[in-house]
Amino acid sequence: MNVTGIIVDGIVQITLEQEFETGSWNLNKTSSSYQLPMAESATVTEFRAKIGDRVIRAVVKEKSAARKEYNEATSNGQNAYLAEQTRADIFKISVGNLPSNQVVKVSLVYITTLESVGADTVKFVFPTDIAPRYEPRSENNTENTIEGLQSLINEGVQIQIDATSASSFVNISCATHEIEVSGELEGGNGKIKVVDSDPLRRDVVILLRTNVTYDPKLYIEKSNTYSNIAMMLSIVPNVTDLKLKSNSEFIFVVDRSASMQGLKMDQTRKALEQILATLPEGSLFNILVPASAIGSGTAIRIVQLPIF
Repeated sequence: MNVTGIIVDGIVQITLEQEFETGSWNLNKTSSSYQLPMAESATVTEFRAKIGDRVIRAVVKEKSAARKEYNEATSNGQNAYLAEQTRADIFKISVGNLPSNQVVKVSLVYITTLESVGADTVKFVFPTDIAPRYEPRSENNTENTIEGLQSLINEGVQIQIDATSASSFVNISCATHEIEVSGELEGGNGKIKVVDSDPLRRDVVILLRTNVTYDPKLYIEKSNTYSNIAMMLSIVPNVTDLKLKSNSEFIFVVDRSASMQGLKMDQTRKALEQILATLPEGSLFNILVPASAIGSGTAIRIVQLPIF
């Protein structure tokens, strides 16, 4: 599998490209599937398949309608491809009636935001199990897994990232894997290649540190397909000289939706305890909880307590 990324400040576009030879498959199978885990915040922008010189690009449809169309196509003996979200961080790829003795290249493209680590650093995380994982056979799963695909994955995963920043790069580092960094870092351009012998042994975590100028930045992207223009404004406030007063008031907004239950809420509680312990004596703090999370008819719940 080839993984290529384009980072522009706090945004990254990832292309996952799997290439395999259908001559090694059992082509009596009508449909086969595998999964591509990705960041929960990711948005898929393109899904395509290339067989020889033919390129097939997907269109977005309602999930049940797309699944019905795929099933009808495979039942009629037609080549078919389907990408569907099965979980917030999982996309399932299904392929049907592939021709024999062909090189098939399936690509999925998505974009997501990068986590900020302070004012001058962003963190890029690539899940270790991003390579295809197969669903266990069950009564509700009549599809077969693709034989031989796992061995192809084990032959190597290539990960390369091109990074661009409006500010110069101070440092690009990776504590989890061995990487090679090249490019004009002072000009805000860097090329990153994971050269680790086993890139899938753990999450790939890359930190990109820039020279912060605290200047607003505006990014403009024009679509090559449509007459659309997207803009992103980035503002980094300079709080290095901020001095907290003893009579300051702090507001904390806590998400208590279903997705935050369990370990996430425990971590949130511990984080709040640590933050509150650092507030100046005599301060007031407010805890705001969305109404949907507490089953109340009011907009928010406010708890105001003093720090003694």
